[in-house]
Amino acid sequence: MKKLFYFLKNFDWLMLIAVILLTAISLLLIYSAVWGRSEGHSLEKVKVQIIAALLGFALFFILAAIDYRLFESIAWLIYLLAIFILVLVLWQGQTIRGSTSWLKLFGLQFQPSELAKIFLLIVLAKFFARFRQKIKQSWRYLILSLLITILPTVLVVLESDLGSALIFLGLWLFMAIFSEVPKKKIAAILFLALISFSLAWSFLFKPYQKERLAVFLSPNFDPQGAGYNLVQSLIAVGSGRLLGRGLGHGPQSQLNFLPEQHTDFIFAVLAEELGFVGGVSLLIIFAVLFWRLFKIARLAPNYFGELLAFGLAWLLFLQAVINIGMNMGLMPITGIPLPLISYGGSALLSYLLALGLAESIYLRRRRL
Repeated sequence: MKKLFYFLKNFDWLMLIAVILLTAISLLLIYSAVWGRSEGHSLEKVKVQIIAALLGFALFFILAAIDYRLFESIAWLIYLLAIFILVLVLWQGQTIRGSTSWLKLFGLQFQPSELAKIFLLIVLAKFFARFRQKIKQSWRYLILSLLITILPTVLVVLESDLGSALIFLGLWLFMAIFSEVPKKKIAAILFLALISFSLAWSFLFKPYQKERLAVFLSPNFDPQGAGYNLVQSLIAVGSGRLLGRGLGHGPQSQLNFLPEQHTDFIFAVLAEELGFVGGVSLLIIFAVLFWRLFKIARLAPNYFGELLAFGLAWLLFLQAVINIGMNMGLMPITGIPLPLISYGGSALLSYLLALGLAESIYLRRRRL
């Protein structure tokens, strides 16, 4: 009873409220986006998201009750599990929208790359925490940390999931900068990354990936083909104006002009149906969540916990910026979902699992 009282008294309820609000907004937007669509059984997506949310919140509380330092001790096993599930996708994965990044488990589709993001975060947090000084002083340890990141990155690139690959590399870059790696070393690695990107553009990127970059540079490029998605998204965002058209009354989404309404372009649905006010309200809730994660990081009892909380904040922030940016024509279309908002049970479960770890850090925070 005393442990339960301590758990409830010291819980970060504000973070939980922010997460619940984001999940509730997600369910409303997904319901609105799929309502009345002609492909049949559309409301099954809402049911799947509700089930994922319930399971996710159960995981959230279970992970909060477990000491997060347990995951530091088994980080390498977690890394091996991440590699295993990504290799399994290459072997038995299902192809959806040109990306072979899905597995079918118990009749449900699961995207391992979403869980791999959290697993990689745990491993990098442990590595940078353990070898912090050596990474700053030695090229050997810095390169080793990069190799740890490159292996899963290559696997998701082979799955044609370029968005997740960019997130993996962005996570490593954050860890390196946060750990105060000398700027000259980071600049040298970024220069090599630029050369690698040029080679990948010539020999690795698929035509549709090149088209997405061309559309980003020129939104009117092929408006009936490669540029169609972006043009429709911009129309939806602009038509919402101040207060929006009303939930379920957005013409772009309800008449199916806007593609992937419930996944990649769900922010465009929000902007069209809830307007500028709805968009700003969503950003405010996200800001509260980031603020709580920053506070958790500052109160973490060890450097691993600090890196884990700050890394999670960066992971969520980076994906939110990219998704909202591509909905507004400010970023290339990469297929990165809006955290806690876009449809996807595997993504929602992964985020709630990671946020449960953040809550675990807060419950074991150092006293000020």
